[in-house]
Amino acid sequence: MTNASSHFGIQTLFRWNNPVEKNKWVNTYNATQLKPGCPQKGCKDTNPSFVCPDKTSEDCLYLNIWTPLSANSSTAFPVMVYLHGGNFVHMSVSSMLFNGQYFVKLGQVILVTLDYRLGKYEFTLITLPCKQGNQNIQVTSDYTQGNHIILVTPDCIQGALGFLLTKDTPTQKGATGNYGILDQQFALKWVAENIKNFGGDPNKVTLFGQSAGAQSTIIHLMNVESSMYFQNAIIESAPISIPFKDRAEELFLGEMITLELGCQPNDIACLRSKTADEVALAQKTVRGYPSSIKLLEFFEPLGPYVDGKVVPFQPLEAARRGNLQKKPFIIGSLTEETRIFIFEAWNHTISPTLYAEALLATFGRNIVDILGMYPPNNPEDEREDLQTASTDFIFTCPTRNFTRLVKTETSIDAWVYIFDHFFSFDGWGKFTECNYHVCHGSDIPYVFQSFRYSANFTTTPEENIMSDNLINYFTNFAKNGDPSVGNPIPFNWPKYDKNTNWQSLRFKTPASELDSVFRDNYCTFWDTIGYNA
Repeated sequence: MTNASSHFGIQTLFRWNNPVEKNKWVNTYNATQLKPGCPQKGCKDTNPSFVCPDKTSEDCLYLNIWTPLSANSSTAFPVMVYLHGGNFVHMSVSSMLFNGQYFVKLGQVILVTLDYRLGKYEFTLITLPCKQGNQNIQVTSDYTQGNHIILVTPDCIQGALGFLLTKDTPTQKGATGNYGILDQQFALKWVAENIKNFGGDPNKVTLFGQSAGAQSTIIHLMNVESSMYFQNAIIESAPISIPFKDRAEELFLGEMITLELGCQPNDIACLRSKTADEVALAQKTVRGYPSSIKLLEFFEPLGPYVDGKVVPFQPLEAARRGNLQKKPFIIGSLTEETRIFIFEAWNHTISPTLYAEALLATFGRNIVDILGMYPPNNPEDEREDLQTASTDFIFTCPTRNFTRLVKTETSIDAWVYIFDHFFSFDGWGKFTECNYHVCHGSDIPYVFQSFRYSANFTTTPEENIMSDNLINYFTNFAKNGDPSVGNPIPFNWPKYDKNTNWQSLRFKTPASELDSVFRDNYCTFWDTIGYNA
C-alpha cells in the first residue's frame, strides 16, 4: 500500500446467536488479506458485479481498518465506521468498491469497514454468536509514511443468517432476530475499545452508511447502547418510508424460510443443521413471498423488525417523538433512487392503466390526489413516472421530512445533500437502464473514489473534483463536527434549518451548488398526506 496502512480480517459466530467475544490471540494475527463476504445468493442478479463478494463464508464477521501511514498507537486520528448497503441481503466490504486508500489519504481519518450477517442469517428470530477480535491485537504493518485517515469497514451477516426470528419451543430457545444490527453494535464497541491501538481516537467516531447501512445508522441513532460508541452520523440514501417489519411479519418470514429448508416451524436445531448455502438459497426463494399485501416489501422483503429494544421505533416515529440520540448528522439521497428497482421489477414497458393500478394498489384511498401530482406523462412507458413518484415517496421526501421533524423536536445540527451525477463511464453492466441516470448507489464510487483502483473505470477531471469535495465535506464533519471546517471545500455548506431557507448541497458536475427548492411542492404534498402505504 502506498496511500494508507490496512489491517484486514480482524475477527469480531455460532449461527443465530448474539455476537460474543472471541478468546484473545496469543501470537501475531495475520491481517493482510480481505476475508470472504457473508453468505448470500443472487447478488449479481440485482447488482453490478463489482459490488458483490467473490467468495462467501459463514465465518465473515471481520473488520477492515484503513489507516493513514503516519498512524500509530500515539496518534489520535478521527475514525469513520462504514456500514454497507444491499437490502440487508447482499454486498460485502470485501468489494473493490469500498477500497479506502484514497479516502483516508485525502481525508486524514481512520476508516473502518465491516461485514454483518445478512437476510435471515441476520434478522430472522433465531440465535447466532459472533467472535470478537483480540483486545491486544498484533499486526505486521508499515507506519512509516504520512497518510492520516483510518477507515474501518465491517461485514455483518445478512439475510436469513442475520435477521431470523422464530418462537421458543419447550425444548429450544428460538431465534430473536436483528443479529445484523447486533453485529454492527458489537463492531462499534470493539472500535471504541481497540481503535487507539491503530492510532484512532475512540472519542471521535463517525458512523456512516448507505441504503441498508443508512437505515442501520438511523437504528443506532435510536439505540441508547449503540449511541455510546459514536459521536456523529452520515446517512446516505435511506429508504425512510419503507417500514421495518413488526413481530408478526418477521415470524411469518422465519416460518417460510424454515419450511423452504424442510424443517418444522421453530425447529432451530434443524435450521442449524443446514449449510450456509442452503439457507442463503432458501432466503432468495422466500424473498418472493410477501409477508403482507404491502407492495413496498418487494423493495426490501428481509431486514430488521421493531422489537422495542435493538430496533426501538420506526425512523419517522422516532424523529417525530424526539427519540433520536442528540448527535449531529449529514443526510441525503440521489435524484433517481428507485430507477433500478422499478426497471428490474418491470422488465417491460407499462401502460398508463398499469401505472394507475400500481399506484392504487400501493396507496389506495389517496390515489386521486397522487395521480393529480403524478399524472401519466409517458404513455409509451410509464416506468419513468413510476420511478419519479416512488423516488419522492421512498427517499427524497421522507429524508426531508425526517430531518425537519428532528429539527422541530431537537437542536441537533444537520446538513442535507442531494447527489445528482451519473457515471461518465460504463459502470452498470447489464443494468443499462442506469446508464446516464443517477440510480441508487451511484454515489458510492465517489464517496471512496474507489474507481482509482479499477482499470475498467475512467473518470473525468470534473468527477474527480466533485469526489474530492464530497470526501472533504464528509471527513471535515468527522474531524470537526462541521463539513465546512477543515480541508479545502468550494463553499460553505449551511446547516439545514429555517434560518438558511432549508438549503441543501447538490453534488453535481461541472460544479456543485446550493438548492432550497428541490422537489419542494412534491415533498410538501407527501408531508401532508403522510408516508403510509
